[in-house]
This record gives sequence, structure tokens and C-alpha cells, in this order.
Amino acid sequence: MERVSTASHPPVGPLARLRTARSRNESLLLLALLVAPLAFGLGGKSVTLGIYGLGVVSGAALAMHALGVVLVYRSNRIIDFAQFSFGAAAAGVFSVLVNGQPLLRMTRAVCPPCLGETTPTQAHVNYVISALLSLGLSIGLAWFVYRVVVRRFENAPRLVLTVATIFLAQALPIITALVGKYGLTEQQAQDSGALGGAVKPPVDVTLTVSQGGTPVLFHLPELLTLVVGLAAAVAVITWMRRSSTGTAIRAASEDAGRAATLGIDVAGVTSKVWLIVGLLSGLAGMLSVSQGAVPAGFDASTLTQILLVGVLARLFSLTIAAVGAVVVGVVQEAALWSFGSTTAFEGGLVFLVAVALLLQRKEFSRADLDTAGAWAADREIRATPPELASLSSVRSWRRSVLATVVVLVVGYPFVVSPGNVQVGSLVLAYALVALSLLVLTGWTGQISLGQLAFGAVGAYVAAVCHAPFLLALPLGGVAGAMAAVLVGIPALRLQGLHLAVISMAFAVSVSAVLLNPDALGTFLPDALPNASLLVTDATGIGYYFVVVALLVVAALLVSGLRSTRTGRALIAARDNEQAAQAYGINLLRLRLSGFAVSGALSGVAGVVIAFQSNAVLRPDFAPDLSLLVFLLLVIGGTGAISGPMVGCAYGLLAFIGSTSPILNMLLTGVGGLALLLFFPGGLVRVLYGLRDAFLRRVASRNRIVVPSLLEDRDLDRGFDVAGLAPKVSRSGSTAFVPTRYALSHQWVVNIPHTLLKAGETPRPRKERRAAADSFAGIEPTGDSA
Repeated sequence: MERVSTASHPPVGPLARLRTARSRNESLLLLALLVAPLAFGLGGKSVTLGIYGLGVVSGAALAMHALGVVLVYRSNRIIDFAQFSFGAAAAGVFSVLVNGQPLLRMTRAVCPPCLGETTPTQAHVNYVISALLSLGLSIGLAWFVYRVVVRRFENAPRLVLTVATIFLAQALPIITALVGKYGLTEQQAQDSGALGGAVKPPVDVTLTVSQGGTPVLFHLPELLTLVVGLAAAVAVITWMRRSSTGTAIRAASEDAGRAATLGIDVAGVTSKVWLIVGLLSGLAGMLSVSQGAVPAGFDASTLTQILLVGVLARLFSLTIAAVGAVVVGVVQEAALWSFGSTTAFEGGLVFLVAVALLLQRKEFSRADLDTAGAWAADREIRATPPELASLSSVRSWRRSVLATVVVLVVGYPFVVSPGNVQVGSLVLAYALVALSLLVLTGWTGQISLGQLAFGAVGAYVAAVCHAPFLLALPLGGVAGAMAAVLVGIPALRLQGLHLAVISMAFAVSVSAVLLNPDALGTFLPDALPNASLLVTDATGIGYYFVVVALLVVAALLVSGLRSTRTGRALIAARDNEQAAQAYGINLLRLRLSGFAVSGALSGVAGVVIAFQSNAVLRPDFAPDLSLLVFLLLVIGGTGAISGPMVGCAYGLLAFIGSTSPILNMLLTGVGGLALLLFFPGGLVRVLYGLRDAFLRRVASRNRIVVPSLLEDRDLDRGFDVAGLAPKVSRSGSTAFVPTRYALSHQWVVNIPHTLLKAGETPRPRKERRAAADSFAGIEPTGDSA
């Protein structure tokens, strides 16, 4: 058989595009690897061989997390934001079990003669058992998440499932907190090293690498991280390429339905993926805690690095993910060695993510298009039906609800402590940020996890310009709008989940550079001008009502925007991009306008937060708070303007009513996940469901047919069709017309039984349906004639 030369006949089609995309990413990684040491060497210190070695060790731990993210995306088409939290939970439990030794203490309590004083052998056995239990915890968590959460959202849009993993990332630290609370003694609980501290291995091996007179020591945890990370990467890549399970995973990721028809157990192979993901994350977390402290909560910086590697690998290539993780680790260690901090590296994260997105291919496979859905967890809330709006009982009910809300908002600062008044003002400002997220997430369908960073940009510009409060508000709004548009351009180049990645990277970069006193934060003034034109104290009751007024004005503006052509076009493009483009809508321009409006609202909120603190403070705009605001929006609901307010009110009650961090994580993490599972529309959907139930009773009591409320009920029950009167036309033909009764601008043929004449009984259902069909112009069939 004659062999065809690939040089004269290069591959074409999807395979060629795939290879082109891979080569672009590989070129980007190679360029970063070659340029990074030279660039960081300008800081005054040349990057030595030992620093490269530390970077490779950091990259090996990062590679295990990145491989897990790519595996989950290939099998479920989601970005797993809980990937790092699996390992963090295992690391925290591992630290408690080894340093606190609760297993040894429980054994002594049950059987005192069995164990005496702690010996080195007992410590070694405790170390091994703790490692196995912690690793099993990580694997079990991943499997539990797949069975309970992922399978539950199997038919839901992929963005909904991605948001579920964000709730999981917020909820999983509860495990470490509970183990630390009940697994440590009071003395050990006061020692920060027992919870989240470094776990020293039973034996130690040291390798010294010296170059240029600077020795770098590699202990056993670093060496194990390097060996385990390399072995894990080789094993996973080989398994995916050579094994039948890997082939099945690739087939299921492209088209799960077709794979099932070919006899592939899609659920079975996907569960294996999650077991491997839990194993990789647990190993990375436990090896990291052996080198130093591991944060017990959400770490936006580390998660952003994991997602950066995933973007470089297009969330597809395991090889590029492993190599890219090593490159990112080397660049981070080189920046730390050259500048003494990771500020330069964290500040460049957003640019690295943006460049990686801009280098992505424009062509999409069928699976990519299926993944690129918009966030639309629930339909919009319907207004009160006009048939019922004029009733006295409905008007009285609406006035009562409005009066209750006004009393609660106005009376809040007079019944709480001065400190909680400031908390209330801050929550109202976050409600303004959540309102901006409603435009971006609820209408545009794009997930932003760094929305508060736009507010930080607005506050920074207003503070640097030394603008008074009234001038700072529009100035911050313009700055926030410009920042949002700049971030949205690379994210909108691709479809799907990429805005969540770049927005988180933007939040980390803003916090590390713009608000850092050692970087651009040095230009910030020590104090902002007092808002003396409005109130005398920005931390008291007067400023609280100023924020309330701003929130009301913003809500009215957003409500007005929803009724404009731009608002309707945003909703239409979110629901059906192809149909919107068929009507001549420019999707890029439209969505960038949504970004601008959202960024402007966030910029105004940032100014409000800064003036309350009398300065632009870094903790007020932390990336963790951006994630919390997004979660509160989802808890409140995106189906109505009131959703952000309801969500932030929920957060206010949660944080004021409880001083326990565990309970707060339960309310925001587990509580939000439960809402997403059972009430996707959030709390606002629950509240409006109660409203609809009340309106149904009102409609039934007044014998009024409201199709929007009774669409799921039997409208024939309790109603009859109006009598039809013959009418002879000029041509001699006879037509039947109903008694004219206007309801909701339509002609209705149903009337209550109470309107029938005395002694008259309703006609059979068959006759009523035939009369209605005749009125509608439907030809009678054999059954109804």
C-alpha cells in the first residue's frame, strides 16, 4: 500500500485546527519559560538553579490540581472551582490528626493500658494512618460531590453546575473547622501550628543545591512533591491515552448520548474521573501542608493559578497542563526570589489569562457549543396580573408588604448597635455590587467572580483625584465601566466559562497591585475627604440613609433599563444567540454595553465603600468578598430586581445573628447549594411563589380566570362556557359569537357557575369544548362533532 506523505498533504479540518491551537499554547509556554528568568533577573538577583528547582516543586503540586481541573472539564464540561478545596480539606484534617494526635488520645481513653507515653513508633504509625485517612477523605469527598451534586445537575446548563462547585468551595472548609474544633484540646486549639500548620514527616532527607554561593535546601516533602507530581502526571496522561477507560472518557466528553448508545457506561467512567480528581487534589494538599501552612478557606490566588494553567491547556490537553503548571511555578518562584514578594507575579495573572484567552481558537466543536450556555437558573418573575391588580385586597396586600420593607429598612439603624449600623451600610453597598451582577449575570448570562474589583478601580481613581463625595460617585462609575469593558473584551472572544476565570484573575491582580501599599497603592491618600455635603459622619445613621437612597436610585435605573431595547436584547441574546443575531443584534457591542453598565454600578459601590472606611483599604475589596457577593446574588435570585437585595439581606441576618464562622459557612455554602438544588430561582422565587399562591386564592374567591396563575390547573373545573348567540351575515351565512367579556385585553369565553341562570346546570365538558373550538375557528373532529 502506498503511503501518502503528510508533508505534501497536511491534515485539514478539526484535527489541523486542534494541532494549531496546541502549537500556539506550547509556543506561549516556551516563551514564558525563556523570558521569565531574564525579566525577573532585572530585579537585582539572577535566578539560580536552586530557584528553578523550587519552581519545579511548586509546579508539580500545581500540576496535580490542574490535571484534575482538565479531567473534570473533559468529562463533565464544567470548571471545578472546588478542586483546590478537596485538597485543602484533606490537608487541614491531615494537619490536625498528625499535630493534634486525636487518634492516639482516643485510643488511650478507650484502652489506657494499650498505649503509654507517645513513642517514635507510635508517632510514625499515627502519621501513616492520618495520611491514609486524609487521602481517603479527599477521594470520598470527590465521589460524594459527583453522586449528590453533579448527577443531580446532569441535565442542567453547565454554568449552573459550575456555580454549584463555587458553593462547594465555600462549604468544604467546614470539614477542617469541625475536625479542628472536636479533634484538638483547648491547649492545642490555641496553638496555630496544630491546625493548618506544617506536618513534619517522620524522617528527613535533605538535598542541597548550590550555585553562585546561594545554597537551596530540598527536604523530604519537596522531593516527594517532585516525584509524586511527576509520577501522577505521567500516569494520568498514559491512562487517558492508552486505557479503554480513557478512550471511553474521551468519547463521553464529546457526545455522552452517542457514547451511551455504543454501550459505554457514561456514569461509571465519569465517577472514576472524580475518584482520580479527589486522589490528585488530596495528594497535592497533603504534600503542600508538609512544606508549610495551607489555608483552610478559599484561596483565590492559588485557584487563579490553577485556572490559568487550565486556560493555557484549553481545558483539554493534559500534557500542556502539566508543562504549564511547571512554567507557572518557576515564574512564581523567580518573582519571589528577584523582588522579595509575589506582587509582580500576582499582578501579571490577569494579563497572562487575557493573553491565553486571546490566543485560543475561534472554532468550536459541538461539545463546546453545548457548554457555552448562559447563566439562566430560572425564568424572570412575573408581575402581578392586571386582572387582579385593581382589587382592593391585592392593593392592600401590596401596601402592607411595601410598608413592612420600609419599616425594616428605616428602623434598622435605630435598633442595632453603632457597629452594626456600619455593617448595614456596607451590606447595602454590596447589594449595589450584587445589583450590577444582576445585569451581568442575570441578563447577559456571564459569570463574574471579581465584580468587587471594578469597585476597587472606581474607588482608586476617585481617591487619587481627591474628588469630593458627589464628584467621586460619577468618576468612580466611569472608571469602573472602563475597567469592566477592558476585562470583557478577551472573555467574550470565547464562549462559556472564561469570564469567571479572567474576572477572578483581575480581582487578584487588583488586590495585589492597585491596592497594595508597596505597589500602586502608595499613591492613595491616607484619608478621603469627608462627605460633609450630605452627612457629618460617614459611619453613622446619616450615611446609612445616603446609601439606601443610592441603592433605590440604582434599582430604579436598572428597572428602567430592563424595559428598554437594550435590556430586552440582552435577555434575547442570553436565551438564543443565533436568533438575536438573525435580528441584526451585534452581540459583542451589546454585551460590552452590559459590561459597562455593570462596571459603572460597581464603581459607584466602590466609592461608597471607600468613603465609609474613610480610605481605600485592601481588605474591603478582597477577592473572597467578590465571591461572597456573587454567592449572595445566587441565593437571592436573578429573576427579579429585588433578588440582590433579598440575598444581601440574607447575608446581613446570617453575619449579624451569628458569630460562629462554621455557621456562617453553612448558611452561605451549604445553604446556597441547597437552594440551588431545590429552588434554582433563589429566595426571591420562594417569596414570589408565596405571592402567587395568595393571588390564586384571591382569583378563586372572586371567580376570575387568570391564565398566568392557573396555567397548571384545570381551567374547566368550576367554570362554564358562555352561551353562543347566532348572528346572520349579509351573505346569509350564520356564525356564532360569544358574549363579549374583556379580560386582560383578550376575549374570554369562560364564566363562573354563579353567573348561570337559576336552575340551569352546566353543559357537559364535551359540549363546552366543542363550543370553544367553534369560537376559535377550529373544525370539529369526529369526537367533538
